Amino acid sequence: MSAPLHAWLRRVGPEDAFVALSELFPRAVIFVVDRERNVLLWNDEAVSVLGFAREDLIGAHCLKGVRCARCMKGCG
Repeated sequence: MSAPLHAWLRRVGPEDAFVALSELFPRAVIFVVDRERNVLLWNDEAVSVLGFAREDLIGAHCLKGVRCARCMKGCG
């Protein structure tokens, strides 16, 4: 991660950064996972495009809601 991005994330916090990205890119599917790939945040467009309710995915493994070929092979 670049130093300016890392500094911005520390300054605003991850949840506010997620909200800012969702507002900047309202039609983008945006979600956040932890190191174990459990979903922490899931935006409205992710609900709309991927068809999974936020409450069904928060805390669940990302593969429950994201089934793209890259994800199925194991993300980096």
